[in-house]
Amino acid sequence: MDNIKAREITQQQLIRAFVEAAKYQKNSIRFGFILGAGASRNSNIPDGVSLSKKWYEQIKEDISPDELKMWSHEINLQENDLASKYTKIFEKRFEANRQVGYQELQSYMDLARPSIGYSFLAQILDETNNKFVITTNFDTMTEDALFEFRKSKPLVLGHELLSKYINPVSPSRPTIVKVHRDFLFDPYNTDQEIKKLDEHWQDALKPILLENNMIVLGYAGNDDSLMNYLEKTEDKKPLYWCFVGNKNNLSEKITKLLTEKDFIIKIDGFDELMLNINDSLNFPPYIDIKNIEESQIVKDAKLYAKRYKNQIEQFSGKLKGSDNKEAIKKLLPSWWAYQLEVNDKQGDSIEQNNIYLEGIAKYPTSYELISNYAIFLQMSKKDYHKAEKYYKKALELAPNEATVNENYALFLRTIIKDYDEAEKYYKKALELDPVNANNIGNYALFLHEIRKDYDEAEKYHKKALELDPTNAINNGNYALFLHEIKKDYDEAEKYYKKAIEFDPTNANNIGNYALFLHEIRKDYDEAEKYYKKALELDPTNAINNGNYALFLRNVLKDYNEAEKYHKKALELDPTNAINNGNYALFLSRVEEDYDEAEKYHKKALELDPTNAINNGNYALFLHEIKKDYDEAEKYYKIALKLDPKNSNILGTYAIFLNTIKKDYNEAEKYYKKALEVDQNHANNNGNYAQFLLQHDRKKEAVKYLDNAFANQTEDNELIIELWFYKLAHFPESNLVAKETIDELLKRGIKSVGWDFDENIKQAEKEGVVDIDVLKAYARLITE
Repeated sequence: MDNIKAREITQQQLIRAFVEAAKYQKNSIRFGFILGAGASRNSNIPDGVSLSKKWYEQIKEDISPDELKMWSHEINLQENDLASKYTKIFEKRFEANRQVGYQELQSYMDLARPSIGYSFLAQILDETNNKFVITTNFDTMTEDALFEFRKSKPLVLGHELLSKYINPVSPSRPTIVKVHRDFLFDPYNTDQEIKKLDEHWQDALKPILLENNMIVLGYAGNDDSLMNYLEKTEDKKPLYWCFVGNKNNLSEKITKLLTEKDFIIKIDGFDELMLNINDSLNFPPYIDIKNIEESQIVKDAKLYAKRYKNQIEQFSGKLKGSDNKEAIKKLLPSWWAYQLEVNDKQGDSIEQNNIYLEGIAKYPTSYELISNYAIFLQMSKKDYHKAEKYYKKALELAPNEATVNENYALFLRTIIKDYDEAEKYYKKALELDPVNANNIGNYALFLHEIRKDYDEAEKYHKKALELDPTNAINNGNYALFLHEIKKDYDEAEKYYKKAIEFDPTNANNIGNYALFLHEIRKDYDEAEKYYKKALELDPTNAINNGNYALFLRNVLKDYNEAEKYHKKALELDPTNAINNGNYALFLSRVEEDYDEAEKYHKKALELDPTNAINNGNYALFLHEIKKDYDEAEKYYKIALKLDPKNSNILGTYAIFLNTIKKDYNEAEKYYKKALEVDQNHANNNGNYAQFLLQHDRKKEAVKYLDNAFANQTEDNELIIELWFYKLAHFPESNLVAKETIDELLKRGIKSVGWDFDENIKQAEKEGVVDIDVLKAYARLITE
């Protein structure tokens, strides 16, 4: 960036300067911190970017497009830079009730917990002479970390009227200055409020800036108050402005503020910088993770300490650079050196396996390493027999570790299919750690997909999100629940979008949203975009490959590509029952290879005999292709026992009862059941309309025929069937029906094998003159 005056130094140079000041010149050179919203991002507090985006979308729902356009013009709002207008967006969103806005902010703070970086910052503030934090944030992460990890009592100044209590020269305790107030004191959030720094703060901050080199972290400089004050205050120590990513993204405000005596520093992140400063100061760990039972934390905080331990382990896998890894190793138990080596060998499963075995030989009682090896054997090696052996070994060593019980529960559910045993271990994990959002979310998914206990499933889905509202996986799973079970598509889409916003690299959530756009919204361009994005992120995801195959087959009619992705899905996971069932349908309906189709139908049911959809599809295959009606009915009944509210299976069983069994009373009962479950199901509306027309109940049929037309979004076999019913039973539609059917036939749209005989008989009774023409159209459509 040509116009920036500040000098650029490395993260390591900053750390060295800080450490030397702390060690050798404590009384003459001190550092302080200026923290913005970016520092709290990993503490599950949404930053200005995400809040501005969320509130802007709500504003769009609340006002007309013309009002939105006028307001956007007035404030010079750009949709690609909403964060810079955070205050104006807040004002507009909550102009009807400002207090509601404050309460929403409070709700985020109540659920937040300090990230690992704040724990390191707490130790720095507590054990060095660097005591000041100036922040535009309303949150309590700095003081929470000091309370929870250091048992230190900081001076927290959350209101400008408290500014007189600052000791700028020789503070005896960590001092936290909240220039936009604490979240409990009506924090500054409007354009007017942050236009100018309150005069109380202006006077109080001068000696702090004069005495302390300020390290700026996570601050975008979007408010005028602190930024203008810093710019006008000439008599101050240097600013060390830290940024993540590209320095060219620093705003014009920042480049204008920084002078030749200031510095800019590219860092890996707030947590990483705090870790490395802490490590360079050679501070001992304040929690004995290697022997948690002997931790300095009091007995009632053991559970929190264990979660902290888990966070460090997860954090270590995300670190960039060898310096970070060496620093984190000092905090971790010895076995983690082997886990870090495994992480470094991604893609080389033979080398990873050898490292695990070497580590387990050296640490044979490390249940953590043994449990991780079991997961590796399951996920990477597909050696399920050996994986179970190591899961059990980990449980013998640590029967009361929630994570070990949870991992075994997942294995029992997904691989062994022993659902009773799986539930036993899910419940034990939740007893051991009742506030673990990941475990609660996994149990919710189990209740949803396996037990079909939807009320309980929703209870656990909601509980998981209350505990951790920014958990991308749990948001995605709840979206799937709302989509598949509740049929609340607007809410489902809201949670899909949340999940993707919280983790834009999660291929599962992106793939599920693609399926939603494909099957529910019928937005095929967007669906394909998300399918491709999901497969770019994880080309080895068997489910996404299988779902994209369905899209290629059913929407794009690109059968060669569809078969390629069907086969790829099965290569990646030959034990996936859904993908086997879908490939069976492809072989049957596209390739007409009925022997191979039956082979895959049977394989799908061997893999998961409790899958209602696969049972229903095999029933349909036996009904339509094999003409084995006794077996077909058996599988229809199995499918409906497994999922009595599946509208597709209810509808196809109704057709079976109508056309094969000629049990018209039962057929009508199932048509009605299917429409009770989903009144907008186009096929079921059309098929029930046909049934009513065949039985001389034209007045009743009109409603269902209209519903079928209204809900049919593409030209396929159903649409030509509907126009045939118009032709056969509604003389006033005769001309338009013929023209439409002719056009559809020209485009190759047919309904091969469909039976119009009863409609033709009824039409003859009704006195249709051109019965031969009607029969000719029936042949053209069905042969």
